[in-house]
Amino acid sequence: FPSHDTLPVITYLNVWRSPVSSFAGKGSSQLWHLDHESFTQVKVFVFIRDVGEDSGPTTIFSKADSRAIQKKINYHIKNDEKHFDDDLTEFTKIPLLGKRGDMVLIDTGSCIHRGAANILEERYLLTIQYLPISAFSRNKFSNFKRQSFSARTYFERKLLAR
Repeated sequence: FPSHDTLPVITYLNVWRSPVSSFAGKGSSQLWHLDHESFTQVKVFVFIRDVGEDSGPTTIFSKADSRAIQKKINYHIKNDEKHFDDDLTEFTKIPLLGKRGDMVLIDTGSCIHRGAANILEERYLLTIQYLPISAFSRNKFSNFKRQSFSARTYFERKLLAR
């Protein structure tokens, strides 16, 4: 059994729709980055439709390449600018392609990634983020760790405290 601090908690669940776009600019999710909610985290992408090159796939670097990139560009969590647009041609980019119903699990805290900017087909993903429960002790939910693991009990206590 994992320790109490590493129990995974679903912290985000949403359907992402990436519409057809000719927009050439890049928002923060279209720039290379790591997610910083926790050093250990997993995002699950379930493809609601086929995802090909024309539907703007999420693209990642392996964990090993991500470490090398961080050293090369002096990337640190404490930097004000956590997103970057370097070309990084010497590293292997991995587009996350798949058929409807396929699922991909990514450690987005360790693997540098980005969404595609210019897409020709809509993309739909069910996105689920898991964080260890210990992540809540480092942010605004710091009292969550002291509550029961039942979401119902947690919210009942919050409502009764009013």
